Amino acid sequence: MDYELVLLRITPDSWPHWSTPLTGIAPAWVGRPITSRFEGVEQGRAGLEASSHRYAYQAYQMQSTDGGLTWDSASELVPPDAYGGDTLTSYGRQSLFPFYDRHDRFHAVANLVPVVNNTALVVPSQIWHYCPDNAPQWSRIHVAGCDPAHMNGSVVDYETYACRPTISEDRAGGLYVVWEQFDSVNVEPTTSRLRADIFLAQDSGDNGASWQSSVRITDQGTWSCQFRRLSTTSRTTPFGCPI
Repeated sequence: MDYELVLLRITPDSWPHWSTPLTGIAPAWVGRPITSRFEGVEQGRAGLEASSHRYAYQAYQMQSTDGGLTWDSASELVPPDAYGGDTLTSYGRQSLFPFYDRHDRFHAVANLVPVVNNTALVVPSQIWHYCPDNAPQWSRIHVAGCDPAHMNGSVVDYETYACRPTISEDRAGGLYVVWEQFDSVNVEPTTSRLRADIFLAQDSGDNGASWQSSVRITDQGTWSCQFRRLSTTSRTTPFGCPI
């Protein structure tokens, strides 16, 4: 069955009435649309990203200059060649988060995975940053692998070793990215599921062209920390919570 992404808009002034549905955002998909994110700023600009499902996941972006009343044509956001050779790069299902910084520059972060024999793998998973103002536009933040001696556990369904990346900026204008990452050594014995922690990386003050080494910001233990992404304004980003 084919699915189509439809965008509707509502504001406090128009409540409870929604806008006319906007269709034609991206090609019809074989499979289910996976994620969609919306980000608004004071200037009335907005961005939308979505993933679609075949054996890999594609992404599309749109821009609006009037707060989402009208949109330009959808264009595919092609991922970088993260794995090289003949290995296809795919977006992870818990991927893609857009953000406008204080200079109204568009950013996005994604987790990428390899596709081998028409199967998207959960590891190694990579976190990347995208900004059309940079050259090159994509920069790698982090690679998440597993301990070869500890490969018995599994991640939660539809997730990868590093997933749910979110980007924001600090008071000085520096960019930072946080994400959820599973630990192949820390396994829940009753379910054989890997437990997760929250990681953070900051850029080098160059608009995300390069990134400092990532750090774990939660304590490893007999629990799992999940990064719950909420709808955000241009200045707020939620952090992880134990589950």
